[in-house]
Amino acid sequence: MRGNEIRKTDQREILVVDDDPASLQLLTDILARHGYRVRPANGGEIALRSVAARLPDLTLLDVKMPDLDGYEVCRRLKADEQSRKVPVIFISALGETANKVEGFTAGAVDFITKPFEPEEVLARVGTHLRLHELAEQLEQIVRERTDGLMASNQQLQLEITERKQMEEALKRIEWMLSKKHTSTLEGQEDSQDQGYGDLTALNRDGVILKSVGHDILGSIAADYLDLMGTSSAIYEVNGAYAFGIFASNWCRMLDRASRKLCDTDDNAAALISGQWLCHESCWTRCSKEAIATRAPVDIECSGGIRLYGVPIVTGETVIGSINFGYGDIPNDPVKLRALANAYHLNYEDLLAEFNAYDSRPPYIVEMAKSRLHASARLIGILVERKHAEEEIRKLNKELEQRVADRTVQQEAANKELESFTYSVSHDLRAPLRHLDGFLELLQGRIVATLDEQSRHYMANISDAAKRMGMLIDDLLSFSRMGRYEMSKMQVDLGVLVREVIRELEPETHDRAIRWCIADLPVVTGDPAMLRIVLANLIANALKFTRLCGQAEIEIDCLPSRETETTVFVHDNGVGFDMKYADKLFGVFQRLHRADEFEGIGIGLANVRRIIDRHGGRTWAEGQVNQGATFYFSLPQPHQQGA
Repeated sequence: MRGNEIRKTDQREILVVDDDPASLQLLTDILARHGYRVRPANGGEIALRSVAARLPDLTLLDVKMPDLDGYEVCRRLKADEQSRKVPVIFISALGETANKVEGFTAGAVDFITKPFEPEEVLARVGTHLRLHELAEQLEQIVRERTDGLMASNQQLQLEITERKQMEEALKRIEWMLSKKHTSTLEGQEDSQDQGYGDLTALNRDGVILKSVGHDILGSIAADYLDLMGTSSAIYEVNGAYAFGIFASNWCRMLDRASRKLCDTDDNAAALISGQWLCHESCWTRCSKEAIATRAPVDIECSGGIRLYGVPIVTGETVIGSINFGYGDIPNDPVKLRALANAYHLNYEDLLAEFNAYDSRPPYIVEMAKSRLHASARLIGILVERKHAEEEIRKLNKELEQRVADRTVQQEAANKELESFTYSVSHDLRAPLRHLDGFLELLQGRIVATLDEQSRHYMANISDAAKRMGMLIDDLLSFSRMGRYEMSKMQVDLGVLVREVIRELEPETHDRAIRWCIADLPVVTGDPAMLRIVLANLIANALKFTRLCGQAEIEIDCLPSRETETTVFVHDNGVGFDMKYADKLFGVFQRLHRADEFEGIGIGLANVRRIIDRHGGRTWAEGQVNQGATFYFSLPQPHQQGA
């Protein structure tokens, strides 16, 4: 039996808290001999930290301790959500009744007075552990039963809801299948033949009627009138009828009667007379109000039933309203007679229509209201789409005109450019040749009589004339580049680079140049134009490294990207200040004096023009006296235009 107790209690852990080492050891030995795992603590703060780290199954707690007395420790344990259920037994020499009362008030389950017998401690510890275990089991049973009851109640509620839904569905099916209900609009064929004609004829340039059209508006109205079978009207924002239909004899009869009250043959005059009672209800009191408030309106109309109207909105603009009649005809004889008097109708006729009227269940009315809102949104979308189509047509027409104008301008510009080219080629070149020729004749005749300074002046004049000729040639080349018809194909940039370098060998054979040329890709472009690009960039690098003892020129690519291929030419030459980088690719833009480096500033402008025509980009980076790098990118084949 004792062995069974040890096996049973060896899972239980007791926290023993006592600042007296002897008492702490005694309690530890007693509990350990009976199979409990003991966790000793010699103070209140240590005990709290121990419980926070791991919950014990029971706590034996001394009262008088120097750091934190047992009462406070117990109160803190019971205030914590995690440790409040752990049983606490005070064990103290303070055995007065007041001490015990304070202990129980703090939350303890028992109080043992020192000196104590080991059997008493073991008995009380075992009893409270068992009580705690039973309390937990009871709590679990209550929780499970509560959960079961809640689940049963939830299941019951679902069953009740399902039954109600089935009953509601059955009622709807029953109404839909009844002999009274019809799936077509009663009298739709002659719904516009009210004796006074079609009021949409008064609609001049109405947005809704013009954008959507009479037939489509009729189809939209049929969606909810198939359920209601009463009346409907669709209004422009100014009150003009975009559509009107009377699908029941009641609505048709009252409308015709109130139209006769207007005492005029002119529909426009009748509409503003205030005597057309059905129109006043339908437009003035219902749809006009819905437009003004941008919200649904639900009123009792002059004809005894109800009217429900909602605004029609396109974007943020209210462009009209849509409504329908619903509800039962009055069954009060007094009200029917009042209607007969107001509309100048026979009471018996009204009573006959009341008896023939097919009442709609509330859920049918709500369904029709939902469809009415959907119809308003649909009309708004159709009008917005029509406006968008008209705007696109307008923009297309404007674009076509712009293209035509630009074509004319381009043709005129091309003619002007051709005229300019001719002028440069002939009118400017002729006097330049004359100047150079006569200068040469003059030099031949008087060179012997001139001093050194005069000969220097004449040499400068000759150089200037030659430079002017080169300028004209480069300018013509730049002009032709914009009109050159491209022929795109696969181009091996590596082959082009080698060809360009070979052509430049006469200029480089006596220079110390270290070429670093990577494997260059195959791109799509015009080979002749790309040759010009590489020739200009390589010549540029050679020119600006001329003062270097050891010129270094690198030609390579940046890491591949999906959209473009980027090639660069880097040199260790004189470089440039980055604040002038935007000038590099301009016509006649130079960052160095002509006496330092030759050239007139057309080469890089040609590079940019060629790469632009390929749909690519050009840019440069550099530092003064630390070299420069010129980049150009070409779009990947699938990114290029036709």
